[in-house]
Amino acid sequence: MAKARQAVHEAHRIVVKVGSSSLTTATGGLDADRVDALVDVLAKHRSGGEKEIVLVSSVATVSFSLTTGRA
Repeated sequence: MAKARQAVHEAHRIVVKVGSSSLTTATGGLDADRVDALVDVLAKHRSGGEKEIVLVSSVATVSFSLTTGRA
């Protein structure tokens, strides 16, 4: 674990992969409160340093399918 923490500390870019189920409601809709909370945490880590933080999730696909009826 110490090596992993050191690698994150030294990294210039951090990619955070979040599964769709972590950002959606039980009915499949986007959980705006969870998204806001995640963005707040990532922004706090970003604001103090020179790291680039990339958020990756397939929630865009979920949102797209909700509005268009297609996956």
